[in-house]
Amino acid sequence: MNPKMLITAVISVLIISLVFWDYFHGGVPSHHLLQQKDLPAISNWWGVILLPTLSWILLTKTEKRLQPKYGKQWLIKAIPLFFLGVVIALGIVIAFNAKYIDLLSKLPYFFLVISFFIPIFYAEFMLGFIIAMTYTFGVFIPTLFILVFGLLGFVVFRFIRPLFIRKAV
Repeated sequence: MNPKMLITAVISVLIISLVFWDYFHGGVPSHHLLQQKDLPAISNWWGVILLPTLSWILLTKTEKRLQPKYGKQWLIKAIPLFFLGVVIALGIVIAFNAKYIDLLSKLPYFFLVISFFIPIFYAEFMLGFIIAMTYTFGVFIPTLFILVFGLLGFVVFRFIRPLFIRKAV
């Protein structure tokens, strides 16, 4: 079986299971943008469509980038960046649940700094980030978050970082 298809199927089963678990245990939560009650709330039901679709798209992008160089080993080469996305997202989730608001307010600066060293705009990083934040924030908010910071990271990694690297050499 195609690894993309298998991973997408597993992710689909997991998100559907999570949503049904929520449904039968108090209802499917919705998350307000920026935690402001006056802003729209997005239901976790959207994750049933969004997460498998994102998984397929991001795995396809990863495969297209890595397969020409690594062949059938492309998935193995994607694992470290995927897990880095998971670890960073779990750090944010833990800080959020522990109500470390001061730490969370520094996230934009954190992403600016790590963008000098890590391509956070790569699809495998984004997928790990989104999956790790799904339980706490649903799918939509982490997707929006990483798209914004991924774009910022792309600019930093591709355009600003080379200015510093050339001067250092």
